[in-house]
Amino acid sequence: MVRREKPKKKIAYLVEEVKRLREQMTFSEAVLVARNDVKFAYRLAREEIVSKSSSVNVKEAQGETCVICLEETVADRMFFTDKCLHRYCFSCVKQYVEVKLLSGIVPTCLDYECKLELTLESCSKVLTPNLIEMWEQKMKEDSNSR
Repeated sequence: MVRREKPKKKIAYLVEEVKRLREQMTFSEAVLVARNDVKFAYRLAREEIVSKSSSVNVKEAQGETCVICLEETVADRMFFTDKCLHRYCFSCVKQYVEVKLLSGIVPTCLDYECKLELTLESCSKVLTPNLIEMWEQKMKEDSNSR
């Protein structure tokens, strides 16, 4: 027998989920929409949650395609942070960080419109020891110039 959650519990869960997702966004705006649009958006969101939760193991086996190099990569070899949802292969991230550091620039997310500054901690698993040392040196130089 399947027990259905009470509507109040569902709403509370959805409100908490929206709060959690909004914390990950750089910009969000509340917009009033028609009831039919809300139902449609709710159905799409529910379908997405179900598809993501059921396809996690499939994705890990199949991999993902990096939008920069268009290479298919095993999902656990894709770089991402908790603060934005953009995903790229380790190789592209490593090359990008290296170019930025050689230019004296703190790397940001590889997505053109995302302004999230990457951190050494978030990138350390994809960087070589030389790149880590270069980034640490950049941080020292930045702190001394202030």
